Amino acid sequence: MDKRVERTRRTIRNTLLSLMGEKPVERITTTELCREAHINRNTFYAHYCSPEDVLREIEDELVANVETELGKGYKEGEVTLTMSRHVARHQELYRVLWRCKSSRLKERAIDLVIGRSLGVWRGEGLTALSEGELFLRYAAQGSLAVVERWLYDGCRATPEEITELINRFTLEGKRSLDPA
Repeated sequence: MDKRVERTRRTIRNTLLSLMGEKPVERITTTELCREAHINRNTFYAHYCSPEDVLREIEDELVANVETELGKGYKEGEVTLTMSRHVARHQELYRVLWRCKSSRLKERAIDLVIGRSLGVWRGEGLTALSEGELFLRYAAQGSLAVVERWLYDGCRATPEEITELINRFTLEGKRSLDPA
């Protein structure tokens, strides 16, 4: 991508995030976004269709970044630790996106964790996959609530400490689903 295009897109995205700190994305107009980003509407429309389109791109990039960090390996707790580290590194971005009612980031993060975990569990021979998915949804929602509280409290604990807490809360429940 051309450096000027990259810079323009980054400016639009950063401006949107800044405005989202003040009000919901649904109330941010293209005109307002362009004015704050110091670009004209034609420039905006050369890259995006709407502020919501910018939001989706930000989320897509964040999810892709997490998927890359997760890599191909998997151990119990590794997914939670990777997610916690990612949240700690990008605290401001997560705070803005998780407050946004239009953002699907929470659901996408949960789906990512569930998909990865079910794939591994299937390979380990877990036969109760429908129950496993329900357990994962239950555990992921609870884990997300813990991580969200940690985030809004300023991430005072380390990602390792918050992961240990979440693992203590959830791993025994997962073991009850194992076929052995």
